[in-house]
Amino acid sequence: MSMEIYQAGPIKRYRATKAEVEERRAALHDIVAGMRPMTVRQVFYQATVRGLIEKSEAGYSKVQTDLVLMRKSGELPYGWLAGNTRWQRRPRTFSDVESALEETARFYRKSLWDSADSYVTPRQVGWWNLPSRPTKASDTRSKAFEDVSVELDAIQPATLRNLVEGAIQKHLPHHEFEVLKAAEESEREILLDLVAGLEERQ
Repeated sequence: MSMEIYQAGPIKRYRATKAEVEERRAALHDIVAGMRPMTVRQVFYQATVRGLIEKSEAGYSKVQTDLVLMRKSGELPYGWLAGNTRWQRRPRTFSDVESALEETARFYRKSLWDSADSYVTPRQVGWWNLPSRPTKASDTRSKAFEDVSVELDAIQPATLRNLVEGAIQKHLPHHEFEVLKAAEESEREILLDLVAGLEERQ
C-alpha cells in the first residue's frame, strides 16, 4: 500500500498597506476624539462595531499598537486614553488613627440603594446592534447570566453615561437623593470631629 505525503504550503498572511494603516489610525483617532477619555478595550469594541478591525486577539493587538504609536508621535494626546492600572492585594495601613479617620471621611459615601425597591437592562442589545459572545462558563458570575453575553464596552461612552444617569434618576427620586447627600455630609462631619477630638487630646 502506497502512501502519498502532502506537504503543507506556507500560510499567506495579509499585510495592510501603509495607506490602509493610516486610514485605520485616522478612524481610531476620530473614535477617541469623540468619546474621550476611553480605555483601549473600549476603543477596540468601538472599532469592531464599525468594521475597522476583526473581533479577535489579533484585532485587539492592532488597536493597542496603533494607539501606542499614535501617542508616542503626538498624534493622540495622552489624556484621551484612560489606563486600567494593575492592582495588588495588600492591607491598607496608616501612621495613626487620625490619618485613618481623615481618609475614611474623605472617601465616605452614603449608600444610595439601601432603601431602593429596584436595581439598575435586553432591548438595548437589539437597538444598538451590540456584539455578543457565549458566556464564559469559567466566570464565577456566569450563573446569573444567560447563554449569551454582551460587551458593555461596545456601547458608546456618552450613551452609557446617559443610560446610567437616566436609570439613577428614574429609580432614585431627586428629593431622596438630596436627603441622602445631606446625611452623608453630616456623617462625614462626625468623622472629622472625631479627628479633631483626638488631636486635642495629644
